[in-house]
Amino acid sequence: MEENFSFNKDAFQIRAVKNGEEEDQYMVTLGNQLASPRRFNSYEEAQQAIDDRDWDMIACLAVSLSEHLIQQYLKKEEDK
Repeated sequence: MEENFSFNKDAFQIRAVKNGEEEDQYMVTLGNQLASPRRFNSYEEAQQAIDDRDWDMIACLAVSLSEHLIQQYLKKEEDK
């Protein structure tokens, strides 16, 4: 049985960040990139921030924009 890729479960990582003497805070990353500038007070709060977005729609938008930019670039190169 093939499992589907899920941004919420497969792409994002929640990492603990030491905050001096205080309790750890948490940040959300996508690979080695910071996915949000926000720091969260708990793992659950960070997970909720991920879950509250429709990442499939956001990914579709990013792909569409990328394709458009590639087409513009290729057209510009063709016109030279």
